[in-house]
Amino acid sequence: MANFTKQFQDEVRRLVRKEIKEDLQQLRKQNAQQRREIAALKRSVAALESTTKRVKKIADAKREEDLTPEESEVERARISSKTTRTDTGRVRQARGCHRTIRVSMGTRRRSAQPAARSEEGRR
Repeated sequence: MANFTKQFQDEVRRLVRKEIKEDLQQLRKQNAQQRREIAALKRSVAALESTTKRVKKIADAKREEDLTPEESEVERARISSKTTRTDTGRVRQARGCHRTIRVSMGTRRRSAQPAARSEEGRR
C-alpha cells in the first residue's frame, strides 16, 4: 500500500506541476509584455522631458531677448538737458498747469494783460 500511496502522490505532483507550468507561462508572457510597455513609457517620458527642456530653454531665451532693450531705446532713456526740457514741457501740458506755472513765475502772456485791464475798467 505504501507503494500505491507514493505513486499516487507522484502523479498528483506531476499534474500540479503541469498546470502550474501553464499558468506560469501565461504570467511570464504578461510580465514580459508589461516590461516592454514600461520601457516604452520610460522612453516616451524621457522624450517629453527633453522636449520640455528644449522648449523652456527657447522660451527663456525669448523672454531674455524681450527684456534686453534695443540701442534706440537706450538712447531715448539717457537723460540730457534737452530731453529733460522736452519731457518737463510734456508733463506740464498733460497736467494742464503750464499756464499756472507761467503766471506764478511772473511771465504772463502779453495778450492776457490787456484783457485783464479791460475787465478792470468795465467794473
